Amino acid sequence: MVCSELNHKRQQAEPPLDRITPELLEGADREILSGFYERAMAGLDPRARAFVEDELITDRGFRDSHALEDSLALPGVTAGAIDALTRNRLLRVDERQSVRRLELTHDVLTRVVKESRDHRRAREAEEKALAQQRRNRRNAALVLAGTLVAVVLIALAGLAEWKAQRLLRAAAVTHRMANAERLQDIDLDTALLVNLEALRIAPTLEVRSGLIRRFASHPHTSTFLSEHQDEINNVVFSPDSKLLASASKDQTVILWDVEGSKPLARLQGHTGGVESVAFSPDGKRLASASLDQTVILWDVASRKPLATLQGHQGEVHGVAFSPDGKRLASTSRDGTVILWDVAGREPLVSLADDQGWVRKATFSPDGKQLAAASENHTVLVWDLDALLDLDFLKAEACRRANRNLTCDEWEIYIGDDEPYHKACEALPGPERCE
Repeated sequence: MVCSELNHKRQQAEPPLDRITPELLEGADREILSGFYERAMAGLDPRARAFVEDELITDRGFRDSHALEDSLALPGVTAGAIDALTRNRLLRVDERQSVRRLELTHDVLTRVVKESRDHRRAREAEEKALAQQRRNRRNAALVLAGTLVAVVLIALAGLAEWKAQRLLRAAAVTHRMANAERLQDIDLDTALLVNLEALRIAPTLEVRSGLIRRFASHPHTSTFLSEHQDEINNVVFSPDSKLLASASKDQTVILWDVEGSKPLARLQGHTGGVESVAFSPDGKRLASASLDQTVILWDVASRKPLATLQGHQGEVHGVAFSPDGKRLASTSRDGTVILWDVAGREPLVSLADDQGWVRKATFSPDGKQLAAASENHTVLVWDLDALLDLDFLKAEACRRANRNLTCDEWEIYIGDDEPYHKACEALPGPERCE
């Protein structure tokens, strides 16, 4: 069969080839089987094709057989059609326990027969749904006949429309499942997404079973978590690996039970998409950064917010805990990194990148240094011991502001536990703050 089909393909080439070439063989397996099947069915009653696709393979696509005598009693299945399909080597007759039975000549044909059946059924379902919709439109036109008749017809039309929509959904699911089946061995990720879309349309047992089969065919994929309503921006495991936190554009954070592959809680509090999440080293706290310009600190055990940290003037894109869990760094599109005191829920220092957006930050393993990734093609590294030194803070404030801090600014950036000092001794400013 393969040689015959390759020879046919050689003859149909433009210009015809004088021999079968390696280029002719490339990617020809599916094309050969499909071409062979279509030529075997050419000129036959469509009901004979439906018989082969519905009776000679199972719902799962495995080869099956049918008694020859029973087959000839079916509409459209004639002795001439059986002879043609046998002559074309699509079918064969096998005698079992004195009963002659029809079956496909080889298991390799089941895949192309199942694909043809799936597409035919999807097409038939769509045609049936469209026909139903046309009938609905005709019915709706009778509404003007009278008030009582109108009420009855509207009810009937509504029921019919519901049925039509259900048929259309069934057609859409059948079409997607056929595509998922076709893509499974070619592109598993796409096949899973197509199957998941079918599950969204109609969460039936058959569709769920298809998704499970596709997971089982690739055992390295352990689970598929789906609860968010929009894009997911970030995921992190808890230090003990028992929990997983996911941050989404849908403005929520979901805590997942890793072992059970199920959601434990949906954390809601942000008014913009959540860009990043981070667990504290002891796993008791969770921080989330959002486009709403805030960071929320959560208690993992109670799933409740502990504090909303405000200080950035732009979207917040990253959060990171220090190794001892006492400090938290947040990065923002406003060009700053704010270092927070976790226990006091207050900013310790605000670090600015004069060139723009700071995307992510990370602490060194000993917690003494902080590094940040900037939009200006640079990595910024700070010595935290020096940053938190009062003299350094005063000098940095003078350099950046080119003036003395106001009393309010001193309280925000230096702290009210330190007496006010001029940051720029040579410039005017308050001598002390009450």
